[in-house]
Amino acid sequence: MVRAAASFIRLPMSTQSSIKQIKAGDMRSLYNIVMSIVNMQSWVTIIAVQAEQFNDAIQIVRNWLPEAEAELKLHSIPDDEESIMQAIENHEVRRYATYCTLLL
Repeated sequence: MVRAAASFIRLPMSTQSSIKQIKAGDMRSLYNIVMSIVNMQSWVTIIAVQAEQFNDAIQIVRNWLPEAEAELKLHSIPDDEESIMQAIENHEVRRYATYCTLLL
């Protein structure tokens, strides 16, 4: 290392300047590569989090579906509008409760 520094000092100033510019360019290139990798890793992390959130949402549907099927087998869909509206409201209340449970 000392020899390299000593031989660098003996070079003419224009050559030293050229070497410094080349090394600065190399450092910029390496910095850009590292930053690209960091950005890629950030995107991969974001995608992984989104995939996990999607999987959680799908799991809710998987858990809900057998219950809904069983309920439909036991109870037929009502004919009058008031009963249908009440069923929709009950469903919304249960869905909201399930959503709140997931947030905890």
